[in-house]
Amino acid sequence: MLFETAEIERRIEGFRRLLKDESVPCEVTVIHHLADVFYFSGTIQDGFIIIGSEGDPLFALKRNVDRAKKETPLKSVEPLRRSGDLRDFLLRACGQPPRSVGMALDVMSVLEYEKIRRLLKGAEIVDVSSCIRKVRSKKSGEELELMRGAARIGHWVYEKAREIIAPGMDEWQLSATLEYEARLKGNLGIIRVRNRRLEMYFGHILSGGEASLPSYGDFPTGGAGVSPAFSQGSTSRKIGSNEVVSIDTMINNHGYLNDQTRNFSLGKPPDILRRAFDLSLELHELFRRKALPGTTGGGLYDEIMKRVSATDLAPYFMGYGQNRVVFIGHGIGIEVDEVPFIARNQKTVIEAGMTVAFEPKFVVPGVGVVGIENTYLINDHGAVSMNISPEELVVL
Repeated sequence: MLFETAEIERRIEGFRRLLKDESVPCEVTVIHHLADVFYFSGTIQDGFIIIGSEGDPLFALKRNVDRAKKETPLKSVEPLRRSGDLRDFLLRACGQPPRSVGMALDVMSVLEYEKIRRLLKGAEIVDVSSCIRKVRSKKSGEELELMRGAARIGHWVYEKAREIIAPGMDEWQLSATLEYEARLKGNLGIIRVRNRRLEMYFGHILSGGEASLPSYGDFPTGGAGVSPAFSQGSTSRKIGSNEVVSIDTMINNHGYLNDQTRNFSLGKPPDILRRAFDLSLELHELFRRKALPGTTGGGLYDEIMKRVSATDLAPYFMGYGQNRVVFIGHGIGIEVDEVPFIARNQKTVIEAGMTVAFEPKFVVPGVGVVGIENTYLINDHGAVSMNISPEELVVL
């Protein structure tokens, strides 16, 4: 799957416009984070993309130059033989030694920063991460089609789950089977996360009361996992009758993600989870109507919390006790944690073309987890789900 020249040029010019519109004081930008390299080049290779205020970007590579030339429409793809040569590339991009260089400091370690700073010999390093994240937040038609492809793989997983879930099957077996099926349909398996302290894999396949166990991650559901080395997700627990199975999957189609959660019950679910599920559906309908361009992530969060707070289910919304999270949605695309965030006090303005995973979930201690999740596209009239799997609670 290769991107056309026009698509990559659109992304680069959009980034340049943002730098200008927001008066970011940098003469040239160095793109180094892998997800950003992919966004601006169409391939992931080890190197730097150097974007000046005009002209063709330079793609300076430590390795795989020949492969990069086949996979990216960028015209200038050259080897970076020594780290010190980076300054020469910047000189070519600027026409003079740069006084200010933009970089994504939100994903740069102190050691990387100091190494680059020494190479630049006095040039100021300016953080351009907000502009990178903002230009990535609005998806093109080509990006949306890849995300819809991920949703189609997610639907295949849903159909397979509906077919095979049975009492006595253990969570780990179910998770492994569904991941296998997703890979056969094209799921890349890798999930990119910008936050270096957050780790994820295929999904959270959780059942019964043990599903309510929180994990170290910043998400509402957890699970014990099979090891303290990765204490989240499925265990060897046997799925029982009259309990809810929550299947939360993350699918990667050619670099673009889809996030989906669907719920299954083997027999009649506990009453409190049934009511919570119905409220989750209501919250999705509210989100579809209220997620209009011009609103803010914090404003949407307040709208949802107002409705939840009027019910007796509020103590279980998005976790319980000190383990509750203060978001109910997150941007998604190449990475899980893109902007905007539907979270407390978020000022980011919602715009048409943004994609958001909305996940109002309820975690009841000792009883279970319930709530669906869709990946939405924001348009001029609200939010439209990109997922195609039925939303109802499936009672088997």
